[in-house]
This record gives sequence, structure tokens and C-alpha cells, in this order.
Amino acid sequence: MSVSVLTALQIKNKNVDCQASRPNKDHKYAGWIVLDEPDQWHPLLSTEYVYNTPKEAIEAMKNIVESIRKMDFDPKSETGLVSTIF
Repeated sequence: MSVSVLTALQIKNKNVDCQASRPNKDHKYAGWIVLDEPDQWHPLLSTEYVYNTPKEAIEAMKNIVESIRKMDFDPKSETGLVSTIF
């Protein structure tokens, strides 16, 4: 999965919430990470419908948030993407 630097920085430095979608026709769930700041709510990252339960989707999103928050972002970096396997 690739995450833009801007999205990763928002996840790292702002309040976010991890959520799960409603099930699709195959009874699978997608995971979402949303910005959860006062007067600012919008999706930052979403997955495909690959999770078997809402709990599984939310836990996967929490793991992504935790991984991003552990990353060291060098402001001199010239890369446009943060590529990490989640």
C-alpha cells in the first residue's frame, strides 16, 4: 500500500478515527481512517472490501495508524510516497 506524504503526516499529527464500512454484497468490510478534528471530518484512507468483520477492518486500520505514527519523516526527503507493507 502506498500512502501520500500529506496523508501520512495528517494521520501522524492529527486526531483520526478508525472505522469500518457496512458489508458489501459478499459480506466483506472495508476499513477507513478519517480525520476527526473539530469542524473537520473527512476520509483520509480507505481499503478494498477484504475484511470478514468490522472488528477486523478497524484493527487493521489501527495497525496502519500505529505504523505511520512510528515513522520518522525527514522533511528533506524528496520522495512523494511513503511505501509500506501493512
